[in-house]
Amino acid sequence: MRSGRPAVPGRLLLCTDGLWRYLPAAEALRDRLAAAPASGGGGGPLDGARSLVGYALDAGGHDNVTALLLPVPAGVAPRAGSAGEV
Repeated sequence: MRSGRPAVPGRLLLCTDGLWRYLPAAEALRDRLAAAPASGGGGGPLDGARSLVGYALDAGGHDNVTALLLPVPAGVAPRAGSAGEV
């Protein structure tokens, strides 16, 4: 098992292939989040995740479309020696 910490602030997306199949590129995910009416580009993580799942369902997804969008605050830096630790 491996662990890691994001090096920059932003959002961390954990999702199943039911979402990834319809939005496989990071740019497409960012564009979809920015254009989402529910999130307005600045909504919370729940709004963003709902928007992504809704997009996949509307595009024909019907099985195992799951998304978890986590905010990564500024100042979250990796600990020294933490890369690859369990």
